Amino acid sequence: MVPDAVLRLISSRNWSKVVVLAGAGLSAASGIPTFRGAGGYYQGQDAASLALREGFTSNPVLVWNWYAMRIRAVRGAEPNAGHQAMAELGGVVLTSNVDDLLDRVGVPALRLHGNILEMRGVESGEVCEVNDRDWPEEFDYETLPRLVSGEMARPNVVWFGEYPWRAPFEVIEGLAGDEVFVEVGTSGVVSYGFTEEAARRGCGVIRVNQEARGGNGIVNWTGLSEEILPELVQLLM
Repeated sequence: MVPDAVLRLISSRNWSKVVVLAGAGLSAASGIPTFRGAGGYYQGQDAASLALREGFTSNPVLVWNWYAMRIRAVRGAEPNAGHQAMAELGGVVLTSNVDDLLDRVGVPALRLHGNILEMRGVESGEVCEVNDRDWPEEFDYETLPRLVSGEMARPNVVWFGEYPWRAPFEVIEGLAGDEVFVEVGTSGVVSYGFTEEAARRGCGVIRVNQEARGGNGIVNWTGLSEEILPELVQLLM
């Protein structure tokens, strides 16, 4: 059932467009584990410690094997109803996800944390697609991914302590206050204050998540994103 607060917000004025901030919860129904969900460990290591430059420097084999496991999960996943709803909606989509499920349904999302299906040179920064179809089942030091030049490569993702990609920040800075801003599937731990800033600027803000969280000017719609988003899109179109 659509919360009354959501209906009131949508009907309160003529909104110019929709901006969506999509987090890991959007892809959870496709079988891609949320980074901060249960089971956030790999070979006894806290997963967060594998998303650090220092972790890669000290043990690139362990880090690349963890990313290879995640890449296989992305390759085997399919977009869910939430992704399909984003394709129907149009608008501007920002995402902290590093998978390609939005790309597959034709949504040109602006990325915050990079693309797990790309790698880049550790020194040069040169970016290319991963050639994971030719990878061994498990890496060792001799088989670690490298660029054509032979340079050591790392995943083209943003690790803790690194700057997120800039484009989503420019969207937030350009909000005029006449947009509907939908936050979906984020933990709120690494959100850069986007949702709160949208509310501060006068946007109509809807938070779609399994757990409600407070915030001035933010309306919660609790539940699964793959169930809520198709209904929300119909209300917004």
